Amino acid sequence: MFGIEFACIYFGLLYTDAARSVLFVYLSPFVVAIGAHFFLKGDRLTFLKMLGLVLAFTGIFVVFGGRPKTAKAAMYLGDILQITAAVLWGVTTLYIKKFMATRVEPINTFLYQLFFSIPILLTVSILLEPKWIYKIDPYIVGSLFYQSVIIAFITYFVWFKLIHEYSVSRLSAFTFLTPIFGVFSGVIFLQEELTVSLMIGLPLVSTGIFLVNWRRRAVI
Repeated sequence: MFGIEFACIYFGLLYTDAARSVLFVYLSPFVVAIGAHFFLKGDRLTFLKMLGLVLAFTGIFVVFGGRPKTAKAAMYLGDILQITAAVLWGVTTLYIKKFMATRVEPINTFLYQLFFSIPILLTVSILLEPKWIYKIDPYIVGSLFYQSVIIAFITYFVWFKLIHEYSVSRLSAFTFLTPIFGVFSGVIFLQEELTVSLMIGLPLVSTGIFLVNWRRRAVI
């Protein structure tokens, strides 16, 4: 599921904007919240969680209905692929929590996901980039270093380490910042259009993620 999730993200980016993609992919916390209610003990849906779900899905509906002026006819295909990736991410999280969290160490979970995604992602790379690299330059080296060392190793390992040592409910609250960084990075670095639907949907989704992950601290 981890490998197919990233395949959906990569193929989806061929058809839709990165700013829209990051919002759709971050439907994952809501998949986890709903799934945890039915499949995990002690993690039920509360009023605040349901309010967060409503806000987030309203934001997604607004974004899905809005199209940039430069949008192609296949943009909705990219959007659907990103939503599929979000569902797979959420299901993977639920599976790990229910069946693996008490059986293996975080580093094992991390390595299992990377190892079993290799054949899937290798196939995707061949399909997306049939032309092999015959020269090495600083741009290529930097890109590989960023994706493989910083993203695929350091950030994933640190995240699993944090989950292992700190309250996952408190850590999860920080994920609501990701759509904000993602949307504005797409606008600033990729010159993507900041549509009205994005401006409305972004705060709704971010607020929804925060409410779904928010925990009331006990008063002693």
